[in-house]
Amino acid sequence: MTATDNIAPKLLCACSIDCVLASGFAYSDLDQGAFANYRIINHAFAYRIPDPIPSIHAGPLMCAGASVFEALDAANVRPGNRVGVVGVGGLGHVGILFARAMGCPVTALNRTTKRMGDAFALGADTYFSLEDLNTPHYPPTDTRSNSAPGHGNAGIDVLLITTNVVPSLDSLLPLLARRATSVLMTIQTEALSVPYMPFVLPGHKLIASTEASVTNHYRMLEFVAQKVVTTGVVNILPWVEQFEMSVDGLAKAFERLEEGEMRFRGVLVMPESGI
Repeated sequence: MTATDNIAPKLLCACSIDCVLASGFAYSDLDQGAFANYRIINHAFAYRIPDPIPSIHAGPLMCAGASVFEALDAANVRPGNRVGVVGVGGLGHVGILFARAMGCPVTALNRTTKRMGDAFALGADTYFSLEDLNTPHYPPTDTRSNSAPGHGNAGIDVLLITTNVVPSLDSLLPLLARRATSVLMTIQTEALSVPYMPFVLPGHKLIASTEASVTNHYRMLEFVAQKVVTTGVVNILPWVEQFEMSVDGLAKAFERLEEGEMRFRGVLVMPESGI
């Protein structure tokens, strides 16, 4: 029996991302109290965290973890598919971890080479800087040459776009395999421009995935818990930095975040004395 077997039939609508009543968290859950000791919510949206998952990682998993898992599921990712992750940050680093754990080789793409070492440590085997998509980079132990031409040869089957702003698709499309699926996870108000012929002729698909269903929250937790038990926490859990849940702790966390130095999720920890 799995966690999803315990969901009452009357809640099945809420478990589906296709539910006609579904709405984004910013538009449906307007309650305050993120820094409270306790909160009362609808039991249908309360999740038991499996024992193998440390509490410090539960919050990032319920946010970035669920979102990434939903996106990979929506793209019908299968072992062996090459997954590209644009943006090595709060969302993207979990995308690398999850895709590798699903048996997929991963290509990481970021604005510069600054986070290349992090991407390799997370499990990516290829790295591109968005400033130079003609030059692939590989881990130091990789026998492939860093000088080999890369533009058009990446063969990415599924591309997760997790950056704050969607990069130019003109530059990304040549990195895709035929009939690739690109998943938009970015929240932005600007219009999206798609180069028509380079997109249509190879048979590409463009889908969006920004929130997770109840079912995939449960599936994600089970997936992570199983991987923690079988492969160890380093290979699957989000990278986190801990800050005290206090005025000073919040200030330090936001300073790291705004400077782009957070690796990669900030977690506020309740001091023993409470708040």
